[in-house]
Parts: sequence; structure tokens; C-alpha cells
Amino acid sequence: MLRPALWLVTLLIPALAFTPQAARAGAWTLAEGDGQLIVTSGRKLAPAGALFGEIADRDTSTLYVFVEYGLTDRLTLGASGSAEWVATTNQMDLRVGAHARYRLWQGTAGDVFSVQAGASVPAEGWLGDPLGGPTADSVAEVDIGLLYGRGWISDWGNSFATGGAGFRWRGGGAADEIRLDLTAGHSFNKRLMGIFGAYSTVPLGGGDTTLKLAPSVAWTFWPWLGQNDKKPSELRHPRTIQLGLSYDVLNPADGLAVNLSVWSRF
Repeated sequence: MLRPALWLVTLLIPALAFTPQAARAGAWTLAEGDGQLIVTSGRKLAPAGALFGEIADRDTSTLYVFVEYGLTDRLTLGASGSAEWVATTNQMDLRVGAHARYRLWQGTAGDVFSVQAGASVPAEGWLGDPLGGPTADSVAEVDIGLLYGRGWISDWGNSFATGGAGFRWRGGGAADEIRLDLTAGHSFNKRLMGIFGAYSTVPLGGGDTTLKLAPSVAWTFWPWLGQNDKKPSELRHPRTIQLGLSYDVLNPADGLAVNLSVWSRF
């Protein structure tokens, strides 16, 4: 059985692959028969000072629902849905997507290489004319990438690092993209983990290169037990919450995002 802190690492990494403003690269797959559900809500204001009282030029709210399931130990399948509403322009972007992650290789130290493919399509048109019209990102997209990850166990806690490189095809005449991601984290104890990610997008054929930095903290609700308390055998998958920020250092006008995620295993 996994130690609790290491269990938290294996929970977070696949989830981070698709959480908005979080890591897009997670090489680990879920165990056969295991699943997870992640619900993320967020808000992004531009300029960043709007979070502290300035007038916002752009105010965006997001909701993201993600679910995945270990079909086998090496193959994980998933689906997602997202909603983005830009209050300042009254625009709506709804998306649905699916993905598959296959573990190509696993070393004796637990490091892994995986390949991942996925696609998403805009869905706001299914509801008729969405408010002020779709956002500029409302196009079909197809992703494929190679991922690597490794974790460490030490006397000071458990750590991990994961990275990936991928290509994104975008429809509607939008520029295709190269995507590079790196995420590292450390669990200080079985409840608390700190995570830091750097995620870059390089458009092909025009557009701005992005470099988003995303620090966050995650807390898992293991029960508090006294010295004489018995460990509850039914608590196999405690709930985890994550609070994080995301800021594009190459495009400060994009603003500052705050996100809250709730993760559940099943």
C-alpha cells in the first residue's frame, strides 16, 4: 500500500494534466479500476491589480469538470467539460473533450514515460447564440504529447517532477501550437503539498508566446487521530482541495488567475 504522502502524489499528477492554469503534463496513469473526479472554479482579472481594487479591463470566470478512469494499469481514459464567461464582454466559451494516456515505460525507480492524445470541441453553439458570442479560443483542438515523470521518497517528505512536450492542432484558421510544461511538487506531510508549474505555449505562424507560472498548495482531508484512535478502514480516498495562482510573465496584460479545485477518487 502507498504511504499517504506518496498516494497524494499519484492522485495529483494525472489530475494536473487537465486542470486549468495547472500543469498540462502528468505522466502517471491510474491503476486499473481506479477513477477520479476534479471540479475546478476560477476567476481571472486583468490587470492583476484588479484583484486588489483596481478597475478590471477583463473579468473571466471559469468552471471545469474532469473525470478519468484506469481502464488498465497502463491505459487511462478521461473526459472533460469547461465553461468560461467573460463578464466584461458578455462572451461565453463552452468546451467538451476526451483524452487517453498510455504508459510506454516504467523504470525500477518508478519513473515513467507516457504518450497522451486528446481532443476538444466548442459547445456553446449547442445552446444557440451564446450571449455576446464565443471567445477567440472557441475552435476545435487536437493534442498529442510525450510525458515523463519521477517521484522521490525521503526523510523530509515526498517529491515529484514531471514534464512534457506536445503539439496542438487548432481549427478555424487559428495558429497551431507547441506546448512545453514542467511541474514539481513536495509533500511536507501526508496532508500538505506545495506545487509549482511553468507552462509555455509557442504559436506556429504568429501570435504571442506565453509562459505561465502557477504556484499552488493542496490539502488532503485525512482524519485527525489521537494516540489511541483506530484508523478508519473505510477511508480509502479522502478528498483533496487545491488553491493556486497563475500569471503569464510574458504577457502581463493577461491578468492574474485564482483557482480552487476539489478532487475525489473512486
